[in-house]
Amino acid sequence: MTYSYQSGPLTYGPQQGPVFYDTVSYKKPSALPVALGTAVIGGGVGAIMAGRKKPYINKNGEAIDSFAEKAYERYMKKEATDEAKKIHAGNKNIMKGVDSVKTPEELKTLLNNNKEAAEKIYGSTNQSVDDILKNITQDNLSENKKTIKNNIKTSNETNIRDMKNKIQACWDKEKKKFAKADSVDDKFFKSIKKSTSGFRNKIIGKYAAIGAAIAGAVGFIAGKIFIK
Repeated sequence: MTYSYQSGPLTYGPQQGPVFYDTVSYKKPSALPVALGTAVIGGGVGAIMAGRKKPYINKNGEAIDSFAEKAYERYMKKEATDEAKKIHAGNKNIMKGVDSVKTPEELKTLLNNNKEAAEKIYGSTNQSVDDILKNITQDNLSENKKTIKNNIKTSNETNIRDMKNKIQACWDKEKKKFAKADSVDDKFFKSIKKSTSGFRNKIIGKYAAIGAAIAGAVGFIAGKIFIK
C-alpha cells in the first residue's frame, strides 16, 4: 500500500486575513478645553464672591472714592438745581478745553461760553469775571490757566468729600445696607441708593473677569502638565 502526502503548510481552525496596522500618528489632547472649562468655573466663582461683597465702603468704614464719584455725578445729572447743573457742566467744559488754549482771546472765549462756572471759579477774588477777563494777557495766560484748573479741582474734591460723608452717614454697619440719615437730604440719599445697582454689577463683572483669567491660566498650565 502506498501513501501520498500533500505538501504545504499545516493550518488549523479558521484562517485570518492579513493584519494591517494604523499608521496615523497619535495626536496629543489639547489643554485648551481644560483652560476654557476652568475659566468658566472661575468666572462663576468670582461673580459669586463679588456678589457677597458690599463694595461701597472700605474696611475702615469709609466710602470709597469711585462710588462717591458715581453718586455725585448721578446727583448732579438727576437731582441738582438747574444752576448747579450749568456750573458742573461748565467746569467739565473748561477742564476739557483749557489745556489747548494758546492765546488770551481763546481763554476769554472759553470762559465766556461757560459764564456760570467762570463766576464760581473766580468767586473768591472779589472781582467780576468781566474785569478778570480784561486783565488776561499773554504774559499771565499760563498763570490764569493754572489757577482755573486748581480752583475747579479743589471744588470737585470738596464736593466728592461731602458726598463721601453723606454716604457714610447713611451706611448701617450692622445691617450692611443703606438707610437714610436725618442729616442727609432726600435727593442725595436717592442718588446714593440709585448708584448702588450699576456700581455693584460693575464690581461683579470685574471679579468675574479676574476669576476667569486666573482659573483659565491655572487650568491651561495643569492641562499642559497632566495631559500626556
